[in-house]
Amino acid sequence: VIQRGFGGAQISHIDHYRARIVLPYDPRAVVVMAGEADLSDVRGRRPEDLLDDFRTLALSLRAEGEDAPIYFVSLRPAPAREERWYGQQRANALIADYVRGEKEMYFIDVSSAMLDDKGNIRDDLYRWDGLTLNGKGYETIGPIIRQRLIDAGYGALRPSR
Repeated sequence: VIQRGFGGAQISHIDHYRARIVLPYDPRAVVVMAGEADLSDVRGRRPEDLLDDFRTLALSLRAEGEDAPIYFVSLRPAPAREERWYGQQRANALIADYVRGEKEMYFIDVSSAMLDDKGNIRDDLYRWDGLTLNGKGYETIGPIIRQRLIDAGYGALRPSR
């Protein structure tokens, strides 16, 4: 597992830097965990814009010969951005629907595990800012992602440090 993420990354940023952060590594799988910042910026982006950006990223990777499976990790709810959760849910649904119709693209839902039994965002998974996951947050979503990749045949993955 090679983590190439950077804080506040938007999907369009990943597409822009794909030649540096994805392609040189000849990955067996590409896991995209971004998008919350896309819907949180001041430009008033819509869930449909996020889908378009993800589609552009996926098509760009394919056009450059990257045929590894692409996994999109669902947008995560955050207490500090609770007012944006509806739009994030819509973006999740759009992307999940899109990847269902594409070869070697998959959706990993981690957001369900981040809600309590009443559908409220779990504050205990975040640091003081209500935005950044804490250790418990990563312990909640990490195994979901890891298990999905193991089930797909990627072996016993160890968490990155």
